[in-house]
Amino acid sequence: MLSGPEYVPAKADAAIVFLHGYGSNGDDLMGLTPMMAPQLPNTAFFAPNAPQQTVFGMGYQWFSDAGGTFDDRKGIGKAQEQLATYLKTAVWDKHGIKPEKTVLVGFSMGTMTALFVAPRLEQKIAGVAGFSGRLMYADELADGHGHRMPVMLFHGEQDDVVSVNDSREAEKTLHNLGFSVEAKFYDGLAHSIDMRGIGDALAFIKWILNR
Repeated sequence: MLSGPEYVPAKADAAIVFLHGYGSNGDDLMGLTPMMAPQLPNTAFFAPNAPQQTVFGMGYQWFSDAGGTFDDRKGIGKAQEQLATYLKTAVWDKHGIKPEKTVLVGFSMGTMTALFVAPRLEQKIAGVAGFSGRLMYADELADGHGHRMPVMLFHGEQDDVVSVNDSREAEKTLHNLGFSVEAKFYDGLAHSIDMRGIGDALAFIKWILNR
């Protein structure tokens, strides 16, 4: 089963689950916890390592980057199964946190994974906050397939790893599929997260957890 760093307060009734980017690990996004936790009382934070090592032997991947195309339907499907098991076992059953009080927060490949997994889970979660990512296999969600939950996307205008246009297209597609979706785009930002994105993500997370 997936594993990684976590922070669970004595009383936890909500969960943030970080999904890191390609070649990274759970410790990366877990570094956001000290900034977020004071503003999200009674919230547990989890950051599982992705299931596969990269072909370079450094860091982890949720699925194959397939030569930069990220077109690995079999791999992302396997990641979906593993993440669903992790959520049920390590978050919901172990700590008594409900799916509807769970938020997936992804970066890059982690965002691709979050946007793929969330609508396909058995139970609907609170929402998805996705940084610098892309929407994969959206055609499978046509005709009402999958859950609809709030989504907020964040992307730097100067991203040279995953194009900002991927988030623009994801916003449009998710809206057409019936999701409540908003996107924020940041001037001067490359493939990373800055304080603007953290602040906007916190506001979004507070909103969806307190609806």
